[in-house]
Amino acid sequence: MNWTRWLEPLRAFWAKKRWERLQFESACRLMETAWSQSAAQDSDARQWQLLGGATKEDAALHQESLRDRARWLVDANPHARQILLQYRNYVIGSGMKQEVLWSARESDEETTVAAEARGDALPKLRLARRLWRSFLDANEWDIGHRKDWEFCWRTWRDGECFLRLFRQPAWPPRVHFIDPEIIAPDPRTGLPTGGIGTEPDQVETPLFYNLVRDDRSEPVEASLVLHAKIGVDGNVKRGLSILQPVAEALERFQGWLDVELIQRKVASSIVLVRKHQQNYPGGLANFADQAAAPAGSGGDGTRRRLTLQPGTIIDAQGFDLQFLSPNTHFDDGSLLGRMILLSIAAGTGLPEFMLSADASNANYSSTLVAEGPAVRHFAAWQTFFIGQWRKLFRMVMHEAVRLRWLDLEDLPHLELCLTPPTLAVRQRLEEAQADAIYFDRGVLSRQELARRDHADADLMRRERGQEAASAAGGGAA
Repeated sequence: MNWTRWLEPLRAFWAKKRWERLQFESACRLMETAWSQSAAQDSDARQWQLLGGATKEDAALHQESLRDRARWLVDANPHARQILLQYRNYVIGSGMKQEVLWSARESDEETTVAAEARGDALPKLRLARRLWRSFLDANEWDIGHRKDWEFCWRTWRDGECFLRLFRQPAWPPRVHFIDPEIIAPDPRTGLPTGGIGTEPDQVETPLFYNLVRDDRSEPVEASLVLHAKIGVDGNVKRGLSILQPVAEALERFQGWLDVELIQRKVASSIVLVRKHQQNYPGGLANFADQAAAPAGSGGDGTRRRLTLQPGTIIDAQGFDLQFLSPNTHFDDGSLLGRMILLSIAAGTGLPEFMLSADASNANYSSTLVAEGPAVRHFAAWQTFFIGQWRKLFRMVMHEAVRLRWLDLEDLPHLELCLTPPTLAVRQRLEEAQADAIYFDRGVLSRQELARRDHADADLMRRERGQEAASAAGGGAA
């Protein structure tokens, strides 16, 4: 008996099972190795739990889709663009007045006051002011391209803004924006999460930012990158756009407008309804035969058709003609559209008239009342960006120390004072009188009075001196 013929299928079966077992063991080893490597390289990840069963890659893709959606809305949706324009015009407007001051630390206040009395601090302060002004002009911060506008625009639209400082052999340094999609994990290892390396067990302290271009990673130390993020907690690495809560409502409002336009086109059509009094089959057939096209008109004479040309006269005998148009219920639809618009306004903190540029739904008094929450909203944004640009000032001053323009011990005394544009002035005379009272009582200085009026105190002092000298010269003559 040939046992080989019977054993061959068993050998093939056991070989297949052995191969499947080896595949399973190899997969298990790979999973264990990957988990141990990720746990060793990113120890902070063990302290966090992903919700909803989503992976880190899913979260990153979801954030990219939200950012792309916000960018598309700003480019294509008029209300989304109006939101960012209102934010930019009210928060930044013509620009913030920037002034470098020499401040005293509490620990060595007496030494600082003595230095100011001797005049040692004045040359350093003037140098710091020239360095800062040259940096702003060279990078077109508040002139030309207006990087201050773009900084705010990117932050609101993308939910975050990355500004990288490039060191130069000579003053001033250069700054350029980094697109958020470039800040990403290493394609080979998937680390760091979010493209931002942090301290172990301290996600709020960035160490470096990982830039990925053409599958090549470039780590940039955190001291050279200004990262502004909004819409998330401090322990979340990446920000969210301000348009995220209202993105669906904006698209829904645009869809409602499209439907209403289609409805208007349908409403412009008129339907001709013919009601026959001879409501029996023979009478309807005779009428249709009479309405058939004649043989010499290009048809075969048997096709029943009736075309009404302009100027056609109809003798309505045996039937009634009714011209009907569909009821669009526009009044009900307009209420729905306004409710959607109000939900968008509530999500962005703007009153309706600022979102739609239409104050027909409010009189002057209600407009003033509705502007109150928006003024507080804009003031909060001004405070946020003032803090961000003070960080930029520290970065630039450290570059001045590196190039030996300033001394390291001078940095704690240099402070950037930013005065945002006035949001709303209702009673300027009363405010000026109150400031004058505070000045007379020694609470305010001349410089602070000039700042509140958005004037340059040094320029005003020089011009008043020139005017006084000119007046004295004219009197002497």
